[in-house]
Amino acid sequence: MKLSDGEKLLAVMLADLMEAQGVNREIDPAFVKTAIFGGDLWAFKWQYSGLFEVEEAAPEAVKETADILSMCSFVEYSIKELAAAELELIPELDRIVFEGFDGNHDEHYGVASMFITTMGRWSEFRDHPLNSHSMVLPKYRRMLAVYEGLAKRHGGFNLSEIQAILGA
Repeated sequence: MKLSDGEKLLAVMLADLMEAQGVNREIDPAFVKTAIFGGDLWAFKWQYSGLFEVEEAAPEAVKETADILSMCSFVEYSIKELAAAELELIPELDRIVFEGFDGNHDEHYGVASMFITTMGRWSEFRDHPLNSHSMVLPKYRRMLAVYEGLAKRHGGFNLSEIQAILGA
């Protein structure tokens, strides 16, 4: 890690403010000052690895996650708007379209978690499992291709459109 002289000054000033105010947070102001004054900036990555080693999600993954969440939301809404006789034609397991993302192998999981849990977007999925424990992204991409080819109406999709998306 490299810090300019100005960045070092600001970090030490903020650490002093934290100490003066008695603020106890995840970042230890005494550690910050010791590392800066000792020229041990490498220590920040060791002490606060979660802060420095987390990679930002690719903008494409963020957009695709938002598109998938929007699709799942609209399809689930459309399913709920079906008449009872039509609803029976959709298996109960297929009525929950958003199944989460693979928490171990898919960066979309972290993006969806941030959108839903932290930012409060797509709040209808708050009670859905976010970790699918399986690779569902290829399925979502197939569904998205069909979804994007359909014209969205105020009242939602009809039964055949829903079945086309779910069958992708």
